[in-house]
Amino acid sequence: MCFSLIFVYIFVHCMQTGLLATIAVDLLISIALPILHRVSRHHVYVLLISIPSLLYGLLTVVFGFIVTDDEPINMCNPPSALVEKVKNPWYFVALAAGAVTVLSYVLAYVTLLYNHKRHANQPQDLARKSMRTLSIILLIFLFTRYTTTIGANVLNMANVNADAVALYQNYSVFMAMLCYSQNFYVTFWRSTEYRKYLWHQHMRLHNFLFGRCCPFTSTTRNVFSIPHTHCKSDHTSLTPI
Repeated sequence: MCFSLIFVYIFVHCMQTGLLATIAVDLLISIALPILHRVSRHHVYVLLISIPSLLYGLLTVVFGFIVTDDEPINMCNPPSALVEKVKNPWYFVALAAGAVTVLSYVLAYVTLLYNHKRHANQPQDLARKSMRTLSIILLIFLFTRYTTTIGANVLNMANVNADAVALYQNYSVFMAMLCYSQNFYVTFWRSTEYRKYLWHQHMRLHNFLFGRCCPFTSTTRNVFSIPHTHCKSDHTSLTPI
């Protein structure tokens, strides 16, 4: 019963795990191979790098339905809703995806550091800021999602008491939720350009839905450091004053 209620969430959870690694790989490619990253056809590129995450989610849900049972569980969440035959591979793939994430971020950081030293006589403000941002993202990932994933795999391999393992897995979900949202908040905090585009996106959506500008525009302008805007009658365009 639990699995049938939250299988969509389980699929999204798997997609999050895979896409977190995909974002890290994409970042590495954009830094190490910028020309290839720019000339690639975006739709094809995004589709190709998203396929592993999609397969991970689909296979987990399909096999989850095939082997699900009616055994009582303490909490209805992704680890507990999966039977052991699905849960163990699910955790192993999450561990592998985490390793790819860590490796990609480390290589991206090393590449930035190398370029920083190689072009030491040129302005390096952007590179330094990028390295600090990468460091924060990597540390949060290591001490939230990846640490708990390693712990879950170690407990499974060590044949620890099943109740203790289930308790650990149930509450490790909170660390995963914290990790999956951190890319947005860290980038929002560190990037003025990201804040500007996010604000424009929000304004467009708000204007489309409600036909007028957000009432808190004037109080937010100083925070985001972007021009004040007003709405056109078509509800889709923003024109700086």
